[in-house]
Amino acid sequence: MTVHALRATAYPPFHDGEINISRHTVGRRTVISVGGEVDLLSTPALRRAIDEALATGGVELWIDLTTTEFMDTSGLHALLEGQERVCELRRRLTVICPPGSVRRLFELAGVADRFTLAADRAAAHQIS
Repeated sequence: MTVHALRATAYPPFHDGEINISRHTVGRRTVISVGGEVDLLSTPALRRAIDEALATGGVELWIDLTTTEFMDTSGLHALLEGQERVCELRRRLTVICPPGSVRRLFELAGVADRFTLAADRAAAHQIS
């Protein structure tokens, strides 16, 4: 029997007053955790985090919005762009977003079905 060790890598968190972004990699999965507010001013930081995560070559990307308090359509648009790039690269994206105002944005915009949405990390593991 062969045992494979998972390599975990942590990256420095990003914080600019309204948004907190941290990224870590476990094996072939990169997890971006987003906290605070994602709006027109902070969306570029989210885009950078997605770009950097995709550049690492991980097969699976999780974006965890569990601690995101607010997201406007600019943040949603960044996620849609990220989803398109993930598909082009033949990778998988899971958005972790519990019920609440941020999840409602996906539903009101009519894009919830374009994402693999999970209520929490345990549910995301079941999807993977």
